[in-house]
Amino acid sequence: MYKDLNKSTVGAHSCNTMETGDHLKNGASPKSQMIRRNINLFALFTLIASAFTFSSCAKDDDTGESSGGFYERTITVKNDIQSPVTSGDAELIYDSNFTVANGQYNNGSVKLQFIKEVPENYLKNVTEYDSEVNKSYLKFSNTNAKILEVSSYIYIVKGGDRIGYIQSDDNDYEYVDYSHIFASEDVSITFTGGENGANGTGVTVDIRLKKGWNIVYYYENEAKGVDWVESIVPPTGLYWEYTSK
Repeated sequence: MYKDLNKSTVGAHSCNTMETGDHLKNGASPKSQMIRRNINLFALFTLIASAFTFSSCAKDDDTGESSGGFYERTITVKNDIQSPVTSGDAELIYDSNFTVANGQYNNGSVKLQFIKEVPENYLKNVTEYDSEVNKSYLKFSNTNAKILEVSSYIYIVKGGDRIGYIQSDDNDYEYVDYSHIFASEDVSITFTGGENGANGTGVTVDIRLKKGWNIVYYYENEAKGVDWVESIVPPTGLYWEYTSK
C-alpha cells in the first residue's frame, strides 16, 4: 500500500513489535496529506540538521552516518536519561534467524559492528522500498540496486536475555522513527510530486543510500509545515535513549 495523501496519522514506523526484525512500513503507516512546498525549506532543514550532528547532547558518534555506507557506528545515549544498566551486549536483528549487527553497550555508549554482506535471499530490488508515498511518485537513480530494510530497535542483552533497547526520540517533532538500510550499490530515492502537484507542501523523500549500511529517518510535524520526511538527514532535535524492556 502507498501513502494516502488525504490522511495524516502517526505511528506506523514505530518498532512496537519487538520480536520481529522486519518491521516494515508498508500498509499500516502514517499517511500525510500534502506534497513538498519548496526545495529551499528542505535545504534549510538540511543545514540545521547537519550542524546539529556536532552537538554533544544527542549525537550519533558515527561520522559516516549522514553520508551512509558505514559498517560500524557508535551511538551515545542522551546524558540526562539515567539508564539502570551500565553494560551489556548489543544487537540489531532482522528476524529471529538473522542478526545484522553485534556490539557492546557501556555507560551510555553503544558500539555496533555490521555484517559486510547480506545474503541474496534477504535482499529486494530498491524499487520495492517501503515508502509512505505512492511509489509511482518516486524516482530511483539505480534500479539495479538491492536493499534490506531493518526496522527494529537496537536491543541490549545481558545473561542471554534482552533487558532493554535503544530508540530515537525528538522533542521538536510529533513523530520520529528510523530504519537501518543495507544497499548493494549507491542509489538515490527521491519524490517527484504527486496528486497535489510538485509545488505542494509538506512531503519530502530524499534518500541517498551508499553501498553498505545507512540510516533513514522518518519524521513529521504538521504544525511546522513538515507533513512527512524520509531522509538520511536526522531531524534537528534527535536524541537516543535507553528503555528497559
